[in-house]
Amino acid sequence: QLLPTGPGHILLMIGSIYLFFYWLKQNYTIAVIFITTFVMGAFDLLANEGIAVIFPRVIDTIVGGVLAYLSVRFIWPNWQYRQLPGLLLNAVVKSRRYFESIYDHSVSEEAYLHNRRTAYNADNALTSAWKWMRLEPKNVRRNQDRAFNLTNLNHALLSYISALGVHKSAEDLSEKELDFCRDVSDVLRLVSEMLTRQADEAQIASYLQKANCWDEQMEVMMNDPGNRRVRLIYNIAHVSRELLLEARGIIIDR
Repeated sequence: QLLPTGPGHILLMIGSIYLFFYWLKQNYTIAVIFITTFVMGAFDLLANEGIAVIFPRVIDTIVGGVLAYLSVRFIWPNWQYRQLPGLLLNAVVKSRRYFESIYDHSVSEEAYLHNRRTAYNADNALTSAWKWMRLEPKNVRRNQDRAFNLTNLNHALLSYISALGVHKSAEDLSEKELDFCRDVSDVLRLVSEMLTRQADEAQIASYLQKANCWDEQMEVMMNDPGNRRVRLIYNIAHVSRELLLEARGIIIDR
């Protein structure tokens, strides 16, 4: 027997199943250890065969682990570099819609909340894929540095857009601010097209030239030092321009 008393077995099983679920999403290897002790405790409590099932259980676990590794590694690999382009495209599109729903007052409150939620979900999915990519073999971590930059830029973009969303119900944007926001949206739309290979170099160069003039336009609009909204718009524009440059780098690398 593993333990001399029935209550001891019950405490072992309760502790094992609790630790199994605790480690399940953090470290599956450790979780398997605790589910194994749970199974051993259950067999020992029911039929006094806890020790007898140790070796079959270990063998089954090893065989299952080897089969799972071979399947994931060679038969059905799901490397994150294949998922990142689609996740990045989705994140940029959702962030742009969220941004547009802030300055476009024709968008309903329900649509605004929906766009905000989907933008956060898309950013979380992109961040999660990047984290998993770091755990994969080095030979399949393609464009890792650029993926890291794009993930960080999208996260920063969403943060600034969310900060601007705080001012959504405040004073309406001026015509210059609205025009500027529309220009930023056009750049984010172009980034989406670049990620789907639908933009040509002439179009990209034209938007880059336009984006490089944003600093001068913002200086004119920032005459009021207390206008935090304009500063947030400037930050959104700056990150959008950086996204444009990174997306252009992806096209050049191809």
